[in-house]
Amino acid sequence: MKTKNIPLVFAFVIVIAIVFSRCSTADKTSSTVKSPFIGVEISSKSFDLNTSASSTLTTSSGSQIIVPENAFIDKDNKPVTGNVSVSYTEYYKPSEVIASGIPMTYTENGITQNFQSAGMFRVTASQNENEVFLAAGKEITINMVSTKQDLGYRNYFLDETTGNWMDIGNEKIVGSNESTSLRIQPLTDSSVMKPIMLKKYDPKAFVFDLDIDYSRFPALKQFKGVIWQYAGIVSDKNNPEKYSWIFKEQWSDINIQALDEDALTFTLKLSNESKVFNTTVSPVLKGNDYDKALAIFKKKEKKFNESVVASNLESSRLETETKLVRSFTVNKMGIYNCDRIYNEPDALVVSAKFKFDKDIENNVSQIRVYHICGNDVIYYYPTDIYNFKFNPDKENKLVAVLPGNKLAVFTSDDFKNLDLDLLKNHGDSPFIFQFKTQNISVKSMDDLSGVLKSI
Repeated sequence: MKTKNIPLVFAFVIVIAIVFSRCSTADKTSSTVKSPFIGVEISSKSFDLNTSASSTLTTSSGSQIIVPENAFIDKDNKPVTGNVSVSYTEYYKPSEVIASGIPMTYTENGITQNFQSAGMFRVTASQNENEVFLAAGKEITINMVSTKQDLGYRNYFLDETTGNWMDIGNEKIVGSNESTSLRIQPLTDSSVMKPIMLKKYDPKAFVFDLDIDYSRFPALKQFKGVIWQYAGIVSDKNNPEKYSWIFKEQWSDINIQALDEDALTFTLKLSNESKVFNTTVSPVLKGNDYDKALAIFKKKEKKFNESVVASNLESSRLETETKLVRSFTVNKMGIYNCDRIYNEPDALVVSAKFKFDKDIENNVSQIRVYHICGNDVIYYYPTDIYNFKFNPDKENKLVAVLPGNKLAVFTSDDFKNLDLDLLKNHGDSPFIFQFKTQNISVKSMDDLSGVLKSI
């Protein structure tokens, strides 16, 4: 079976525990891992450590890299002393998986099948820009925070020379870090309460002279010179200007209740033994009272927005830390993955042909096509007819990487507009998936992410 006829499958990152026996430490060979893009780099995190002591390195995702003392040797198998830089890359998003160029098929007993990944990372080390390696008997522990919770995977190490994955055993799960969720600062805390600003006085609107106990409305207590103004529609039956009699009555009870706290509207109820009148009012400010309140509001709003951003970032980080944690025990620097054979039981199988603009068809052998389905990314060569599989109940996208970092797409809307009955009864003749070339040349990961989100 030709490997090029097999789709490759990727998914989001999670972590495992691996004990991998170390091969020759200093072999430096050409890698089969080739990005489909030129000059587009996936962000990695670098940590500096001193080899004389053990180090625990924590990434922004909450993953940990635990390095023992005196762990490294150089290409001549000599111990490395002093400072070493450890580079670590996790592959979470479809854009990162696509740009990585990491091969994702697995061949066993002559049968090549597609991988569905539950997590993948690369770890390397260097000193003065020269690659260093793990010494015999030394292990790095990587506790990587999972973005998937399901089980049933096996662990693999990539031989970058051949592009083949080496099965190194069952996954090992070390637990989760749920206690970190207690550190999330709630937005209801008074230090980050959303500020309010009263509306400006409208000289055309009706005004009430009310004596209000503001202890019942703490949010309004901060304002000076509050005026209560009719907040309904002029033509409304509860417009007080329509009823002169309400100003001649002796009201024994005046009650005000919040109607819409976000819109700062209240229900005003006037009553005595024989009559009741209800209307809608809003607190407003005029003149210097309004100007002073607005200046204070802008300062509080800025502080609140900054607090929201910080709180959301912290909440997101801590939420990630509460996910499943799996641990790799790494004896050889490189690429590790937690995979299982891809299976989509509810898929619709279609004989398919991928078509592009005429000028692109001449270079079709240089094109890579990726099917994004949920968190999975399946890789196709576009030169052949496929039994293309997709689940109509999930979101599907097709993106092709063209020469010159260009992209062509078959969007999620295109999938939704497909006639499923026609596809099911299409027979052996291939259904044409016509790609649309995008007017963009991908120069960064942000460019790629933006296109994937937009389609």
